[in-house]
Parts: sequence; structure tokens; C-alpha cells
Amino acid sequence: KNNLSFDEAGSKITMTITVNNLSSERKLYVTLTDTVGDVTNLSKTVKNGANAYTSGTEVEIATSGNTTFTIEFTVGSTDISTDGNYGYNVNLRDESFEVINEASSYTNLRFMEYGEGKTLKVAGNNSSMTSVEIPAKVLYNGETYTVTAVACGGFSNYKNLQKVVLPYTILSVGNCSFNGCSALTDVNFPEGFSSFGLYDPHCEYCGEDNCFSDSAFASCTALENIVLPTTLTDLGTCSFNYCTNLKSVTLLATSVVNHGTDPFNSVENVVIYVPADLVDDYEANDFWSSFDIQPIA
Repeated sequence: KNNLSFDEAGSKITMTITVNNLSSERKLYVTLTDTVGDVTNLSKTVKNGANAYTSGTEVEIATSGNTTFTIEFTVGSTDISTDGNYGYNVNLRDESFEVINEASSYTNLRFMEYGEGKTLKVAGNNSSMTSVEIPAKVLYNGETYTVTAVACGGFSNYKNLQKVVLPYTILSVGNCSFNGCSALTDVNFPEGFSSFGLYDPHCEYCGEDNCFSDSAFASCTALENIVLPTTLTDLGTCSFNYCTNLKSVTLLATSVVNHGTDPFNSVENVVIYVPADLVDDYEANDFWSSFDIQPIA
């Protein structure tokens, strides 16, 4: 149930969302993210009781029964009720539907310990696969581990791979992780994904002690459109070079995205879609000004 209310000054909208009949085994999480907007100085807050959380942070809001949380949009002295457009996503995730399987049950995938804590990087184990859905969590050595990265060269030159589903836990992809996947047409980048940069102290692919991302999706010649999330901060180096059919890139980030050397080398006539209030910033940027910058519709 969604209820909208305005304060008297017109500077705040509050949306109330009620979720009913949560069983005691269920954990519900909420994330609020921007999609598009032309209202300036806008702040967003997710509230559950006395707790308040900022936009883009996933938080647990309930474990059982009924729960109500609110989302407040505040714009200083601007009258949001009569001026401006704003789009947002409210993402609800119910952990009870997350199935955690043994890592060994994913015969087309390999998992390796990576980073601190119980985290893993993933790679392919069958170069003939046509699609892959990477799990968010697996049972590994008898314990639950989270999959946070795609290993360097993890799916490099998988010529039949057409679709990749990355889980919400993936933060980055490694050097040449999908390089040469010439049939790839469909890949998602979840909220939380932040960079095409993977610090790997033990890179099996390139043999370097300290490996950073390069050419993550290079030569994916069937790829035409990509949408990169609000959490992206860095495009990396040569990430999409030689993606010769790439037509559009949508950058949802609320600030200008950083880049390494030539992330779109040998890619011609690609249109870059950005939030409307950032068009001028992108056009004033030495790198981005060479592209056709358009506001997200």
C-alpha cells in the first residue's frame, strides 16, 4: 500500500509502504535508488520506526508480522509539489527466497576465496555454456560465502555465452573477465556494482601479484546496450573496447563517472545517456565531451 502526503510548505513528500503477513522466518530488506530527476538539492531517507537510512543502502526492516516504513523526499525551500520530476526505485528483497546451494553443485562454475571475510570470486568451468546465472551465496567448505567478484579471465572467450545474470552481491569484475564473448547480448549490472576494477593479490589468469581490471568486456561485438547502476564510480581501462555494435550506454550514477584509458576504444557513434542534471557536467568534461551526451528520458 502506497500513501503519499505533502507537508504544508510543499518541500517534502512522504511515501508510506506497508508490508503485511511476514512469517517469522522471513527477512525483508529495502533499498532506495535514484532513476532520473531534475529536482535539485533533493535528499532521500528510508525510515523504519526510529531508524533512518540513506539512499542506496540496503537495510533490514522486518523479520516477522506486519511492518511499515516511509520514504521521505525533501527539497529545502523548493516546492516539489509543483516543480520538477523525480524517479526512484524501491527494491524489496525477501531473504527467505534465497536458496543457498553447495558450491560444488554449480558444475559450470568455479569458486575461489577472494578478499577479506567469507567472500568468493567466480569463474566459468564450461566454455560451451550459452547463459549463466551467478549465485549470490554458496555453501563453501561447510560455511556460507558471498560471491562478490568475477575472477580475472573468468569467462574470457566464451564464444557461445549470450546472457549473464550478475547477483546483487557482485561489486566488481576482473581483468578480461568477459573479454571476447562475441555472442553476449544481455548482461545486467546490479545496484552495488561499483567499478571495473578488481584488486587481486593472487591472479591466476594473468599471473600478476597485483592485478587491476582491464578490458573486462572487450570485443563483446554483439553487445548493443548497457545500463550501469547508480553505484558505479569507475569505468576502468578499455572495459568496452572493440564492442563495435555498442549503440547506447546509460549511466545512472548521480555524479560524473570516472574512467581509465579508452573505455570505449574503437567504438563509434555510441550515445551516452546520463541524468538530466548532469548533462552540462559531462559535456564540460575533457573525456566525455567527445561523446553524444543525452539526458535519460
